[in-house]
Amino acid sequence: MSNNEITHNSKSIFARLLATEDLNVVHSYSASTAAFDLTSRTLILPVWKKMSHHLYDMLIAHEVGHAVYTPGGPNKDWENKSKEICPENPMIGQLYLNIVEDARIERLIQKKYPGAKRDFWFGYQELLESDMFGLEGKDPKDLQFIDRLNLHFKVGSFVNLGEFSVDEQKFIDRVETAETWEEVVQIAKDLYRHTQLEFMKEMELEMDADSDEEEVGDSDGDGQNTPTSSNSGESSGEQSSQPSSGEQPSTEAIEGTGTISANAVPSKTVKTETVYTPVTQQSMEQNIQKSLVEKGKDRESHKPVVITEPKLNLAVVSTKDILRGIDTYVEFEYLPKCNDYAKKNYTVELAKAQTILADFRTQAKPSVDLLCKQFEMKKAADIHKRTSRRTTGVLNMDRLHAYKVTDNLFLHRTNVKEGKNHGLIMFVDWSGSMADILADTLRQMIILMDFCRRCDIPYEIYSFVSGNYNLYKTSYGNGGEFMRDMWNDPKGSEHFTCVSPSMFSLLHLFSSSNTKAEEAKMLNHIFAYALSFERNSQGMPVLNLSYAYPAWMQMNSTPLNECLLCIPQIYKNFVTKFNRDINHMVILTDGEASGYIIPSAASLVDPKTKARYSCKEGDGLYMHQRMTQGLVQWVKDRTGGHVVCIELTNSPGYIHNAFNVEGIHPNADTNKNAQSQWSKESYVEVPTTNHAYDSFFVVKAKNAVCFDEFDNIDTSNLTPSKIKNTFIKYQKKKVMSRYMINRFVEMIAA
Repeated sequence: MSNNEITHNSKSIFARLLATEDLNVVHSYSASTAAFDLTSRTLILPVWKKMSHHLYDMLIAHEVGHAVYTPGGPNKDWENKSKEICPENPMIGQLYLNIVEDARIERLIQKKYPGAKRDFWFGYQELLESDMFGLEGKDPKDLQFIDRLNLHFKVGSFVNLGEFSVDEQKFIDRVETAETWEEVVQIAKDLYRHTQLEFMKEMELEMDADSDEEEVGDSDGDGQNTPTSSNSGESSGEQSSQPSSGEQPSTEAIEGTGTISANAVPSKTVKTETVYTPVTQQSMEQNIQKSLVEKGKDRESHKPVVITEPKLNLAVVSTKDILRGIDTYVEFEYLPKCNDYAKKNYTVELAKAQTILADFRTQAKPSVDLLCKQFEMKKAADIHKRTSRRTTGVLNMDRLHAYKVTDNLFLHRTNVKEGKNHGLIMFVDWSGSMADILADTLRQMIILMDFCRRCDIPYEIYSFVSGNYNLYKTSYGNGGEFMRDMWNDPKGSEHFTCVSPSMFSLLHLFSSSNTKAEEAKMLNHIFAYALSFERNSQGMPVLNLSYAYPAWMQMNSTPLNECLLCIPQIYKNFVTKFNRDINHMVILTDGEASGYIIPSAASLVDPKTKARYSCKEGDGLYMHQRMTQGLVQWVKDRTGGHVVCIELTNSPGYIHNAFNVEGIHPNADTNKNAQSQWSKESYVEVPTTNHAYDSFFVVKAKNAVCFDEFDNIDTSNLTPSKIKNTFIKYQKKKVMSRYMINRFVEMIAA
């Protein structure tokens, strides 16, 4: 590691310590000046050809001052206030605002860290000696007041700025005592108006002086005593020195631009209205450009991306809307295109799905019973831990007769401390790769639903899908407009979380607060849809209803990361609705999220907590996989709940892939233990070493349900030996299922 890298690393740590926040620090060879991005919480530091430690620390302290004291965020208050100050050119308004705000935050950061005063003293002295303010050949006393005020608060100890007028001193006093952002904005507005008035007075005096000279030149027809341009300049200079803010010999109005060039020669012929630009600030920015290192690689190539939460009213499709959308599609689009046989078959197929569903729930009852039994046992053990019994001191009259054989004659009081109650939120993957196991996934979901209902655990179930019914029922012009609104980014700014988003929504399939009719109808529809992709023993679809459902409900990509961005709001609403202490979020999926929702992001930053979550590749994970892990950790931090992933598969060799994909080091011992557990118990619990979930299970979808299948087998024609082997086979499947059930209950009841 080079000395330069050591310096950069130490300065990054220094900045984070000053801010008492895990800022993202970028040492950028392309940055023109130090800056702080208030939204992404990124400190950008330039790399200069020559920079002392004092100057570097001063720049860090200055920008940390912005991080701590300057308000920022999605409202972009800085840009709005700049427009209010100078509507004609907000960039000029920003200069005025920046001068006042710099003075405030530098005073506050030095007050918080008195040791920083030394760095500001030597740092600004170094900038002055390098002529960063463009003062060479100029008398600072002759500059406009805004420039002298800027120099007063930055290098006032080293430069003679002359005496300030009474009005000017009032401005300086206001800046010195400003404590809030609102005060800064008002001072900047007043300064801008004051400076422009004084500047226009000088312009008028200058033009009057030019007119007088022209008249003198016209009256002197014989050519005697014609004043030279030098004398004219002196004459105009004497008249223009009358305003208290001083003469402006170092600027020139650029017609048609509304700006002032910092290095131009004064002109005596300007007759258009102009807006004055603080030349010291402008010169500093120009000179900094010349001092930058020309080549190099940034220490961090990407800013963190701000985590943006969507509007739930657009991202979530309610149960009623789902059912209404299905009915509308079937009535007006699907059935009108069908012949009489297909119309009749639609009703038959739905009835068949209902029968298969009822049979499954009957078969799955042992699994539900086992879940409930294990859960009640865990609850009873927990109650026993919370139970205390003590003697009251009041005689138990029913036991007085036994006073000769026992001293237990007093009444007892049993106290049971209040325990924790539970809630469950499930998210089902609705992607195309789930087609083969979607029915098995729904079977798992139904078992969990029945378990929750039996144990009085409130639940809500969503599926994350690529389509969005809300787009069709609203008046948006196109999908892009809808997505920008959904992600709270109407202008498509650089902080837009999904830069190239696909359509996405959460289908709110079930809730313990739904009516029985809604639940039954929804179960029948989604189970019928899933059975359309399941194959029977002849390799044919169990049902043929996949086209009877609208496009926004069809399976496509895997918007898992988008789903994670919605969870904190859903969790908050769930807690408010059901008032539960411990809430578990269970994700049922078959793999990883698809693609990048945030391209080239080194890290994610939460705009509320300011916490950062790394997305860098490593430990066998690609960036989009790291992004999922970062978002899972963010969900845990924001909610305080438990996040569990159950990854379902029917592929025997998938366990090895799962270990690689999910970031588990594929060493021999790990794989050996995993394969053993996979064979014996039909699932693997992935260690928490390299994933952010509280628990991560890879489960064989087919064997994860506890059926009493042996009771349905005809053993009349089997030999005793075959009956024994068949019984052992099906009993083994039940044992496999119970391992998973026991582990799941332990996790839920914790």
